[in-house]
Amino acid sequence: MLKITASRVFMERLYNLALSDMSRRAVNKERIERDFEESGERDRLREILTLRLSECGWTSLVEDKCREFIRKKGIENVTLEQVVGEIKQDARKAVPDEVKREIMDAIRIFVSKQVRPVSRE
Repeated sequence: MLKITASRVFMERLYNLALSDMSRRAVNKERIERDFEESGERDRLREILTLRLSECGWTSLVEDKCREFIRKKGIENVTLEQVVGEIKQDARKAVPDEVKREIMDAIRIFVSKQVRPVSRE
C-alpha cells in the first residue's frame, strides 16, 4: 500500500510540474488529465516508475525506513498516516535524479502532444 501511495503521489507531483511548464500554451488541464488517464499513459508511467524505483534500491530503502519507524513506535502505536508523514520527505529526496528526469520527460512529451501553441496575434 505504501509503495503504491508513494509512487502515485510522486507521479502526481511530476505531472503537475509538467503542466506548469506548459504555461505559455493554451492548456485545458481537465482534458489533458482525462486523456492522460484514459490513454493508459498514467498507468504505463506508474509501472515504469515502480520498476525504476525497485531497480535502484529506493523501494527497499523506503521499506526499511518504514520498518524501523514501526519498530521504534511499536506496531500497536502507529498509524499508516504517521508512517507516511515520517517517511515521505526522506523518500522523496531519495528518488534518483535520473528517475525523476525519465518520468518528467515522458510526461512533458505527452502533455506537449496534447496542447497547441498560443497564437501571438
